[in-house]
Formats: sequence, C-alpha cells, structure tokens
Amino acid sequence: MSAPVQLACTFDSATRRKDKSLRLVFSTNLEITTTDYMELDKLVQQSGWVLFKSDEIQASEVPSVPADEAYGKMSDSQYQRWILKKIYEKSSTDLEWPDWYHQQEAKINNRLLDKLKEMEI
Repeated sequence: MSAPVQLACTFDSATRRKDKSLRLVFSTNLEITTTDYMELDKLVQQSGWVLFKSDEIQASEVPSVPADEAYGKMSDSQYQRWILKKIYEKSSTDLEWPDWYHQQEAKINNRLLDKLKEMEI
C-alpha cells in the first residue's frame, strides 16, 4: 500500500459522465515538484478515495475499505467496467485501456446478439 497523496487544492468543477459517475477537477494551491508529479503519474488509472473538505478531515471520515472493494455501491454497468478493468490490469496487451475496453464491450454485445438470434429461431 502506498502512502496517501495529500495536496492542498481547490475544487474547480464536476461534470456528469454518461454512466452517471462524475469527473472531478481539482487544482493544487501550490506548485508541485517534478518528483511529486512523477509519483502522481504512477497513480493514473488506479482506483482510490478522494476526500475533500474545507477544514480538517477526521480519522473517522476516512474509508476503512479499499475503493475497489466498494463495488457494492456501484451500478451493474459500473461493476462490469470495474471487472473488465481488473482483467485488463492482469492481462498482457499492447492496447490502451479505452481501446481494449471498447473491444471487450463489442465482444460481450456480439455474444448477447447471438443469443438473441438463437432465441428467435
């Protein structure tokens, strides 16, 4: 487990995505060193928690379960995407995540369409 990232920041905006999740945008209040940026870059595409509060965060407010294990609160489509993401992380592929994900969704959809065609016969 890595140490948590702690940055003083300003919450800039939130945008709703197609799956009803949110894209959150924060700006750091201070400059970030190249070394710190490299550490942050290692976290790209990783699941984790974001806690934001304008004053001190209490220990009781920090989740005690890894973000990946909070899937019980996900919609079915979010859970499927989470599963695919875990498979992607354990697979050896030259494809980037968006391309691989699209490919897998197409395979799933084709299987469902084939099943539907079988039922219509």
